[in-house]
Amino acid sequence: MNGIIQAGEWETESSCAENGKHGDWDCSSLKFIGSKFDGEKISATIENTGEDMKSGGKYEIYYSEKGNPKQGERLVRTLTFKALKNGEKLELTFTPELNGVYMFKAYQHEDHPGGGELWSGEINVKLAEVVQPDSGQESEVKEKQQGEKEAQSDHANHPDQESDDNAAKKEEPASVEAEEKPKEETAEVKGISNEDAKKEEGAQAQSNTAVKDAAENPGEGN
Repeated sequence: MNGIIQAGEWETESSCAENGKHGDWDCSSLKFIGSKFDGEKISATIENTGEDMKSGGKYEIYYSEKGNPKQGERLVRTLTFKALKNGEKLELTFTPELNGVYMFKAYQHEDHPGGGELWSGEINVKLAEVVQPDSGQESEVKEKQQGEKEAQSDHANHPDQESDDNAAKKEEPASVEAEEKPKEETAEVKGISNEDAKKEEGAQAQSNTAVKDAAENPGEGN
């Protein structure tokens, strides 16, 4: 039996665009190689395992509170990343605001034969809780802060008032002493005047008595 067996041909990425079967495909091929949540941001690392990309790539972020993010909602518009060379890796990041499950979705070149999209692994997010003060405490804090601001503003507008008040307080005792001292001196002078007056009155009385006795007894005087 004679015959010819023709060997099969398998298309490889290195020869992907030689015969134009896949349009403008640049022979790039993307895949996710890891994803995580660090307590603040979620991230997924994407790698190009094919030829150098000739144009940038596209990705999106999906979210679900409990279920599969693929059936959840898209959080942001379609984002872009730079063209990756063969073997190059890139970390995509996003800051979540809600607890739940997230996934990154990226797109292959539009003419890629192996499928147009790829997904990262699921990323579970539980954000730290922020304790808010109750209304009463919040009001007290605001009043205290307002009082401190007003005191600082008043001190800034009148920087010399405190020193003037202190100077006035220090001058008060001297002023009182200055007022009281004349009173003591006046009282002392007044006391001396009264004593002299009494002595004069006594002398005058003795003089009057002597004159009277002389008038009544003129012979005794000689």
